[in-house]
Amino acid sequence: MNIIDKIVNVWLYSSVLLAALIIFPLISLAIYAIFNSSLSQLNNEIVYESIKLTLSTSVISLFITVIFGTPLAYLLSKAKSDFLQSLTSLIQFPIFIPPTVAGIALILLFNKSSFIGGILASVGIEIPFTIFAVIIAQVFVSSPFYIRTLQLGLINLQPAYSESARLLGASALRNMLFVVLPNLKHSILIGILLTWSRSVGELGATLIFAGNILGITQTMPLAILSSFESSNGFDFAVIIAFISILISALVVVSISYISEKIIN
Repeated sequence: MNIIDKIVNVWLYSSVLLAALIIFPLISLAIYAIFNSSLSQLNNEIVYESIKLTLSTSVISLFITVIFGTPLAYLLSKAKSDFLQSLTSLIQFPIFIPPTVAGIALILLFNKSSFIGGILASVGIEIPFTIFAVIIAQVFVSSPFYIRTLQLGLINLQPAYSESARLLGASALRNMLFVVLPNLKHSILIGILLTWSRSVGELGATLIFAGNILGITQTMPLAILSSFESSNGFDFAVIIAFISILISALVVVSISYISEKIIN
């Protein structure tokens, strides 16, 4: 074995260090939570309210994303004009910009001094620092994952399916509901899982746009932050973080299972 082969082998095996850096902190958190936390801590107001709020708002934001994101992904997948192609790029922006930037952008759009915020305020609707702000922030940062995943699925879908349905007299709606979407079930499920997990883990945009108000806008990531900063809240922060890891594990396992089904 020459010196270049040895260097390559060292480089390959040293990659285990990166894997360890990713895996060991998660294992440490899980071990601490299992041996130093108890189920009684779930009765703590901060823990209970944050979990309840996170799960309820993330489900609502996911519902909104699926209802409106599905037809949008379909339109973008058929994009021929420069406008729609530019729109595809713009819609992916929330994936790449810092969440705090997203929060500032949202509060500028919906505060009382803005055009849209002023109209809403005139009819008694206030968005910032309410549960509506939590949902909007989650939709803003997470929906691009669903839209892009479904869009790629539509682009790779064999056009013969839709063409056959049209030749048999199927309307555009029936073609979408009974031909296109059933053939995209894997893309839809993966998009849903990615979107939901991103909503559950959202912090920066929610903190700036919705605030950190217990029982109103304090989601699990914000509860971790508040508990960690309090004098006796570290164990509560750990238990919430551990629950977040369990949710993430569920998402990862589900995506892996779906991916295996696609390959096989």
